Formats: sequence, C-alpha cells, structure tokens
Amino acid sequence: MRSILLFAPAILSFSTLSFAQTPQKQVAAVRTTFPIKLDGSINEEAWKSAAIINELIEMHPSFGKKEDAGNKSELYLLYDDNAVYFGGNLYEKNRDSITTQLVGRDEVGTNDFIGIIFDTYQDKINGLGFYVSPLNEQFDAKYSIGGNSDEDMSWNTVYHTATTITDKGWSFEMEIPYSALRFSKEKIQD
Repeated sequence: MRSILLFAPAILSFSTLSFAQTPQKQVAAVRTTFPIKLDGSINEEAWKSAAIINELIEMHPSFGKKEDAGNKSELYLLYDDNAVYFGGNLYEKNRDSITTQLVGRDEVGTNDFIGIIFDTYQDKINGLGFYVSPLNEQFDAKYSIGGNSDEDMSWNTVYHTATTITDKGWSFEMEIPYSALRFSKEKIQD
C-alpha cells in the first residue's frame, strides 16, 4: 500500500509553502503558456518547466517519516490565466501495492490518493482540498479550524483530473479552475 503524502501549499504570489513539511519547503509555482492535455501522463512541454516537488513526508502509515526512495513522489505545480495545475508521478516498488477500489466521489476507503490543500487567505484556518485516487475518483473538502467539524466533505466543486496506472506506479494531472478557489477581496493577491 502506498504511503499517503501530505503536501499543503498556500498560494503566495503563486509560490507554495508546505506547512506539513518539517523543515518547511518553498517551491515556486511556474506560469505556463503551453497547453496541458489532461490524460494522466506528465509528458507535456509545460510540465518540463515546473520545479520538482519531492522528498516529501508521509502522512499515513507513518506520520512524519521521510518517503521511501522506492515509493517516491515527483510532483509539479503550474498555473495560467484560468487554473492551477497539479500533477505528478507516484512511484511504487510493486504495482500490486497500488490500492485501487471503486468507492465513488468523495470517498477514500483504503485507496491510495494524492491531494493539494490551498490556504488562499493565508490564515492557517481555512483551506480547500482537492484529491484524486489512482482510479480517477475525486474527493474535495473544505477545512476550517474552530467550527463543529474541521473537515466539510459535503462541499463540492468542479475540477478536472486524469490518472494513469503504469508498471512503475501511477501518475495524475489536476486542473483546478480559479472559480473553484476562494480568495480575499483584496485587489492585490499576495
């Protein structure tokens, strides 16, 4: 079973800061003008210009453990005038280790999944999470600290994903339109 990695960036002048990593990493999101065809393969020209996000920390099964080199993740973050793009390759030592069970939208079950959480207000209180499983099943959630529930799984938005299972693991691409994100009313988003 693949270790689930925690990567929670905040959009900051289109840079990301991972709050889950210790020590914290900062990775610049790259503006692209190249088209991205969502097919689950990280092979478009656009992805070649993005910085590689790697050497992540496990969330499950061993919180805080550095990811194993044989099960490494290579993630990328891009944006254009319409959306934020998140994609990557999730390597597995054994293809049989990829947990794939059809559970439907907004259900994780025991499946592997990858996701990104945006803290667009930069308050470390509110967030929006976008996830996908190897079978291209989506899960999204709204996060807040201090309410009755820290995770609102009833929140749904439209975003696009594609995944591909390969003999080396699985890969994914996400297109998250700006209309799916919430921002402050400030004229300049910092």
